[in-house]
Amino acid sequence: MANTVIGGYTVHSEVGAQELKIFEYAMKDHIGVDFKPVIVASQVVNGTNYLFVCTGKIVVPNTETKLYAVKIYTKFSHSVAPTVELKDIVQIPVESLLDLGTVK
Repeated sequence: MANTVIGGYTVHSEVGAQELKIFEYAMKDHIGVDFKPVIVASQVVNGTNYLFVCTGKIVVPNTETKLYAVKIYTKFSHSVAPTVELKDIVQIPVESLLDLGTVK
């Protein structure tokens, strides 16, 4: 893992097995798009927020792959069943990334 910023997100060096299980569990009822996580960051709150950057492709022939941000909240407790909640899925326009490296 990278350096942790208090209250901020920590970017992981890879999508680990635990994060992948959380992602798959949260997305189990979401059909129609095949999501593949490529980057994950986490934020410790009263539980953990995960932000996955994914590629996604609608499950029909000849469709374009797009980028998505998928937000998932988890909370694990010893006394109750764990909470894994899909909070949001937002498409990331590739065009918005094209100017990231330019100096103005």
